Amino acid sequence: MNNIVYFSEQLYASANRRVIRGDLAGALILLDEALLAHNRNAAAAQLLAELVIKTDPARAAGLARAVLADQPGNAGMMSVLGQALDELGETAEAVTAFEQAAALDPGNAGMLTNVSLALLRTGRPNEALQVAHQALACEPNLAVAHANVGHALCALNRHEEAIAALVESLKREPDNPEALTGIATAQTALGRPSAALLALQRVIMIRPRSARAHAALGGALQDLGAHDDAIIALRRAVALEPDTASCANNLLMAMQYAPSVSEAEAVAEAAKWGARQSMVTPVRLPATPRAPERPLRIGYVTADLWSHPVGWLGGEVIARHTRPDFRTFVYANQTIHDFITERVVGGCDGWREIIGRSDAAVAGLIAQDGIDILVDLSGHTGGNRLGVFARRPAPIQVSWLGYFATTGLPVMDAIFMDDEHIRPGGEAQFTEQVIRLDRGRFCYTPPPYAPDPAPSPSLATGVVTFGSFNNGAKLNRATLDLFARVMHAVPDSRLVLKWRSMSDPELSASLRTTMAAHGIEGSRLHLEGKEDHRALLGAYSRIDIALDPTPFSGALTTCEALWMGVPVVTLPGTRAVSRQTHSILSRLIEGEWTARQWSAGSEIEYVAVAAALANDFATRSRLRYELRAIMRASPLCDPTGFAASIERAYRALWRRLCAAPVLP
Repeated sequence: MNNIVYFSEQLYASANRRVIRGDLAGALILLDEALLAHNRNAAAAQLLAELVIKTDPARAAGLARAVLADQPGNAGMMSVLGQALDELGETAEAVTAFEQAAALDPGNAGMLTNVSLALLRTGRPNEALQVAHQALACEPNLAVAHANVGHALCALNRHEEAIAALVESLKREPDNPEALTGIATAQTALGRPSAALLALQRVIMIRPRSARAHAALGGALQDLGAHDDAIIALRRAVALEPDTASCANNLLMAMQYAPSVSEAEAVAEAAKWGARQSMVTPVRLPATPRAPERPLRIGYVTADLWSHPVGWLGGEVIARHTRPDFRTFVYANQTIHDFITERVVGGCDGWREIIGRSDAAVAGLIAQDGIDILVDLSGHTGGNRLGVFARRPAPIQVSWLGYFATTGLPVMDAIFMDDEHIRPGGEAQFTEQVIRLDRGRFCYTPPPYAPDPAPSPSLATGVVTFGSFNNGAKLNRATLDLFARVMHAVPDSRLVLKWRSMSDPELSASLRTTMAAHGIEGSRLHLEGKEDHRALLGAYSRIDIALDPTPFSGALTTCEALWMGVPVVTLPGTRAVSRQTHSILSRLIEGEWTARQWSAGSEIEYVAVAAALANDFATRSRLRYELRAIMRASPLCDPTGFAASIERAYRALWRRLCAAPVLP
């Protein structure tokens, strides 16, 4: 052994001792010196890479690749490369590295758990579950492998099984924050936010500075109706990790639910987030001809083209674009594929799976596809890829459908709304230019399995039953007060509240206490939990009139109530999210009755409209069977006409770009 190699190894040994003592800064200096003395010291390179994976993953990846060039069979370094790529957001490439590491060391359970976790992040939960079981076969008591089984089952919507697996992980590692957070996720999906809250409070005791835990805590509090507390928790998450998009996304969503948050506050918070995102480097766009009438390439970025509100309210439109004038591409960040997905896949020119790919890589793909107009269908909702839009991969960028407020991104050129969503002067709520679609903002596709409308239940019961099947987070105190006033105006009436969290004992008790304080005895209030979609639609046979919450009104929920023959009473406010039902009602063809009469101008009028419908049994009975035909004949259920409407908007945006001067 020559002196240089010996000196390098001594420096590595000294660095190792410093790591054990907790002196990471000193260890980094010694490792740099060790590699400077002998750049092929694989042990020093691996330790250095492991120490900088979180702070400088690009350097860690470079160190790993350098060693692997000499030692392609080094399983440990291949695993380090996978971890570095994962940190860089190159999750698909990380999976490949982890799989190679596991192949090099097939009995290593730790290697297999890395593969399993990376597969989860790329939206492959079935494969992740299989590999996690392989890890357990190698090491049955490995806590992280049990946790990975739980996370995979959760992604597969097998939530009770997921909780059981995560409990097994906690038996072996009682304070594992990942397992506790996984339990919270599963409990939330099962409609048990109070159980999720307990798990998350434990996580925060263990890791008080975990932004992810504070963000999840905010979600649980929101589901329990504690909106102001939710916003406090979410602000804490953003303060801990201001550059983590999901924390800011959750805060901006929560601000739409909270009655105490003003429009100006919500817009300011979104703009602040958008300003941070504008720091990224934009993609270099290919040269494309600025011919105003040439065929256009439209790209849609989404996580929700399945049996999700976005799928029901826009999927059929995307499948019906006019060719060859409009070619469509979908950039799908989703793990669920169903008959709606297949309909869109069959109707578009290109379907790109992007889950697990970095924002920069997706932006590069979009630019390579030569997209002229890129459309975001998610906004700040779950699974969004607004980080892609921040990189400006298309000449024109538009927000539509999945979100109901400004994205705050300076590079989002326009947002599609309509005259009913945005009152005159309402443009101040948006950093984007507001484009008012002439056929509304939604186009509803009814489920093929929806049961036929049933007779008005008051015919059999003799009393009027009101109902709201909206997200339980919308049931704030102002909404419950409004519902109670309606019930006082209609003596002996009943109220059905249906959402997955209605089966939560703590939330159920809170709702009953609140309504009792308003003078509504428990026998008049019926709380119903989660059911499959067909059963949920059938549940409309048990209500006479649907009551819309405020300030977050229904969209898909409203369409479903109307399709099942149930009129919906709404209270449109000033913000767009409060006017969704109002916009939907305005699209219906008017006959003897007018849908606009169900849109109240004040709380007093809301109560009066609901009471008038309750007292008009003849009209309600007729509407049970007429509403579906009215909807079919309206712009609300005309995807071909809607596609033409949105294409006119795209063409107008493109012509305007072509007419603008070209900057040098």
